[in-house]
Amino acid sequence: MPQHLLLISLGPVQDFIASARRCQDLWFGSYLLSDLSRATAQDLERQVGATALIFPAALGNDKPAVANKILVCLPDGVSPATAAQQAREAMGDRLEELADEAFAGLETDRRFHERVARQQINDLMEFQWVSLPVPDPGGYAAVREQAEALLASRKNTRLWGPVPWERPYGIPKSSLDGARESVLDESLYDDLKQGRVTAEEARRRYGISRTERLCGIGLLKRLGCELALAALTEEGEPPPGRAKPAFHSSSHMAAAPLLTRLALLGKPAQEALARYQQRLRELGLDLQRLRIRTGTARQATLTDPLGQPGPVPQSISVDRTFSQRNAVGLDGSVLYEDRLSDLFEEHRTRTGKDSHLPLDRAVEEARQALRGFLRSLGVSRPPIYYALLQADGDRMGQAIQRLGQSAGMAGHRRLAQALEQFAIGCQPIVEGHAGSLIYAGGDDVLALLPLHTAASCADALRKAFVDALASAVETLPAAERPTLSVGLAIAHHLEPMSFVRELAQRAERLAKQERDSLAVIVSKRSGGDVERSARWSAGLVERLHGWCQLLGAEELPDGIAFELEELCRPFELRAPGEEVADQGGAVLFALVRRAVGRKRQQRGAELLANTVADLLLVQLGIGAVLPEPTPVPLGEALERVRQLSAELQIARVLLDGWTAAWAVARPGAAGEAQ
Repeated sequence: MPQHLLLISLGPVQDFIASARRCQDLWFGSYLLSDLSRATAQDLERQVGATALIFPAALGNDKPAVANKILVCLPDGVSPATAAQQAREAMGDRLEELADEAFAGLETDRRFHERVARQQINDLMEFQWVSLPVPDPGGYAAVREQAEALLASRKNTRLWGPVPWERPYGIPKSSLDGARESVLDESLYDDLKQGRVTAEEARRRYGISRTERLCGIGLLKRLGCELALAALTEEGEPPPGRAKPAFHSSSHMAAAPLLTRLALLGKPAQEALARYQQRLRELGLDLQRLRIRTGTARQATLTDPLGQPGPVPQSISVDRTFSQRNAVGLDGSVLYEDRLSDLFEEHRTRTGKDSHLPLDRAVEEARQALRGFLRSLGVSRPPIYYALLQADGDRMGQAIQRLGQSAGMAGHRRLAQALEQFAIGCQPIVEGHAGSLIYAGGDDVLALLPLHTAASCADALRKAFVDALASAVETLPAAERPTLSVGLAIAHHLEPMSFVRELAQRAERLAKQERDSLAVIVSKRSGGDVERSARWSAGLVERLHGWCQLLGAEELPDGIAFELEELCRPFELRAPGEEVADQGGAVLFALVRRAVGRKRQQRGAELLANTVADLLLVQLGIGAVLPEPTPVPLGEALERVRQLSAELQIARVLLDGWTAAWAVARPGAAGEAQ
């Protein structure tokens, strides 16, 4: 029997990961799929040896996430069907092992329909494979391309069987995605309403809130994540072979700029934080339950992206959690007034103990203590927005095809090794920017980031990707080498994770329209979404930081972004088929010149400096006076003005994070995080 290429695809991927209401759902969904891919690849490695693996190139506990597509070259005498079947069984065994761990202790629970949950989990994974003989080493590239085509055809001819579980009519669907029936009996929710089961008991035993329904897969996500957290040593690190990364809540990410501020203010600020914590304890709040791990990097060395001169250093080492000791610290949710009520209510429900104060009074006194602590930092409240980053490689399929043709199997192994090196490097990059890595496998990255580092981290990941792949793709023409497109979704810290995940996917798709690009979408609770995309070479990151600098120094008013947007509206409100005069673009630009020329600085004392006004006009590609060297069509003129307005609006949001982090006793900087 000749050598065979075996190509395996595991799924579903995006839909499964995206079904998440919390950060922990998102993280564990990514972890689970990677873990099952690893189990599959490890079994193939056991069967035929490590040298047969192509994608991934190697395995090990210290390796990053394993992608859902596995390519292996089976040696002579190995049956592809047997190898695939054994690998599938290994994947199933690992999935069953994870379910056993998650559901341990629920076997005799009358409220848990274990049989249905197991059936739903067993029905989750799609394991699809194709195999072709390799007649000679020189035929590898053609065989691989044929295998990819066959796999695509196989995916389009799915086998749809009956649902293997039966549930009575009217059972509610899972709250995560609405795809499968809940496996928690409705009597549980009746008991919750009647007080026979407390909300804390439901959370601890089933991982749910009062009204959440979960299918077997959703329950595996929740309880499996709790196990991942429980598998920590006292120092807050995972035991050997259980390298599960720390993840932080969206509220903690939003509050993270204040960690930089705490480091800049030093001991007095840390003492104020300690006094605030002590007051929370006196009011009866259990802070131990709010402690989180720092992750691999216990500190982040941050650099001021605006680099303004002044008494504040441009870079500083910053703790990754509040009131940090060793590898654990306090979650940032305690810095939000609207979270304190839930935290106190949850504590009293869980313990069944009342403080010496009524709940409303305790919450109000906690809020007063929080306001006092924030005043000591010089802010009125923490930032309320954070970023979810999603990145994906460009032209990867084309690069794989070309390298296979020119360098064969060895070229693909070099590419796989380069991708692994990039994925390994993602965690220190993200944590070095005070973020929290959710997933890094191959050319895919998903991470949570605070406002004041999001754009810089995106740029750092882009550079790391190009550097990691440089030697592996050096034989390709420059125009065909892979690049990284990054989408940044900026959203309120209390938005459901499923919504923010969809926003990040949209931003990534926007970035990939041109490829080698950054796209930012801001979703504010008041008003519509604002989006901007540009190729990395266009300098969008540097420009956003420049606008932040001008806005922070009050040389540029907030309102100019919205005024530019309003100038576009009369030109957009046309009847269908209505012709537009050739000079429409010139008219719009003339209105922009007039608005910029009359605009005053933030506090209205002086007109915009000539340099600032010129900068705005240059960004639009126009001069300070008419006529234009070349007439600009109205459609293009509208697009330029909209893009400038979007950049200024995005910069205003990013400035909130920068102000909260870096604006400490610096002349000309805004004094509060808004």
